[in-house]
Amino acid sequence: MELSLAQLFGENSAQNNQTLIIQKSDVFLSSPNSIKTAESLLVAILVNAFRHFSGELTEPSGNKITDSQGRTITYNNSVLYENLKIERWESFIKQSNEQYFVCDQFVIHSESIADYVDT
Repeated sequence: MELSLAQLFGENSAQNNQTLIIQKSDVFLSSPNSIKTAESLLVAILVNAFRHFSGELTEPSGNKITDSQGRTITYNNSVLYENLKIERWESFIKQSNEQYFVCDQFVIHSESIADYVDT
């Protein structure tokens, strides 16, 4: 199984032979205005893709879903995808301009990309 275009780039993404269109509002950051650089767009795409690999179940309101013992219910779909694996490595807090940010680090594994690129 491979990730779909919508899973990686958002529901409104589209492509043809020459272009890939990504709506900033479709990727997983607080607002389209927070994506101001190429680096922030790449991070948003990776975070969006990671949500399809593993995470915690939540209600539409954002509350975590727990089992009868109060443990958060998690999922791991990473074995479903053939060519790409994303794992959360660690998180840390960073301060910049008197603001604090949570930084998540990911490890990305891929089969040889050359095998999948049209030439």
